[in-house]
Amino acid sequence: MAVTAAAQGAGSPACTALSTVLANVGTIGNKAYSGTVEQADVDRAFGGTALAGVPADAMPYVEAVKVVAEKFPGRDAVAASTLFMDWDPAYNGLAATVTKVCS
Repeated sequence: MAVTAAAQGAGSPACTALSTVLANVGTIGNKAYSGTVEQADVDRAFGGTALAGVPADAMPYVEAVKVVAEKFPGRDAVAASTLFMDWDPAYNGLAATVTKVCS
């Protein structure tokens, strides 16, 4: 996947912020498999100050995964599984972006 976000280095604030978002998004993905995603999980990943420090050129990748993540709360495992075709490429795009920004 070609990532357009700029490299900023492993010790950069942008890397730290984006890595935290990825960790919280990973929790959503893991919980989705058992149908236990709560709105608080989505809020932790994307609400309040969660996105502070994420560079603007990385936000399209964050937004892509957010669109899918917002659909998980309230769905059981079977209903959540219907979203994985959208989730996987969005999550992988975010992961690739973290790798690029942190390089």
